[in-house]
Amino acid sequence: MRNQAKIKKGVYAKMNIIQAKTINKSIFKKVILLCLCFVLSLMFTGCFKKPKPQQQTIIKKEFDVRALLSKLTEINNYSYKVSTDYSAEDGVDFASTYTLLGDRFKEIRERGNQTDHLYIDLGEKMMYSYNPWMSIYTKVPMDEYIEENFYSSKDNILYTMHIPDDLETWHYTLISEDTEVAGESCVVVKDGEWVGERTLYISKNSGFPLKIEYKDFTVTVTNIEIENVTDNDLTVPEGAEYKEDWPSLSLF
Repeated sequence: MRNQAKIKKGVYAKMNIIQAKTINKSIFKKVILLCLCFVLSLMFTGCFKKPKPQQQTIIKKEFDVRALLSKLTEINNYSYKVSTDYSAEDGVDFASTYTLLGDRFKEIRERGNQTDHLYIDLGEKMMYSYNPWMSIYTKVPMDEYIEENFYSSKDNILYTMHIPDDLETWHYTLISEDTEVAGESCVVVKDGEWVGERTLYISKNSGFPLKIEYKDFTVTVTNIEIENVTDNDLTVPEGAEYKEDWPSLSLF
């Protein structure tokens, strides 16, 4: 009987061991399966996750004001009016209209109630002074001094705006790239090398400074005509009387 009891105990013990191993294998498989699912979920999450967009650094290029002004040096047929308005009570407002066609040039000067016309013809080497109120004109031969110091500066748009011919030597500070003046978009700059500190409003369309602000006065540029000047615009009006001894207007 005792032997049978021992045999039964041994059988039960082996069955318990087998059952325990079976349970452990089942648990182990479940753990492995859970781990595998977890790893796969991480992999799929990483694959389908949208990457963060890379931030691009945009470097804004400053407006090339020199290139804009260089357009003025390419014009050979133009007309524009430069008006000066003084803020001080003792200042006298005046205006000059410059017209150029080839080697012919005209300047109309308006100062108070006085208006004078100056015509220059490089082909003829002659300079004409015309008084529109009296319809009288006179003429004088152009010498080398007048040609170099008067005509060569007056036919230069940059010179009349007090901007150096060599734009690379011109120093300025950009204030705005889009400010409206007289219905046109302008770049605004400050300079101060030639005539003291001032602010220029330069048309992005034509390259002309439409307004220049100084401390005591303001210059405006209007009546701009490009490639629209005719011979009649640079000729003393027909019917004007010639007076040889009539004093010509001041040249400078």
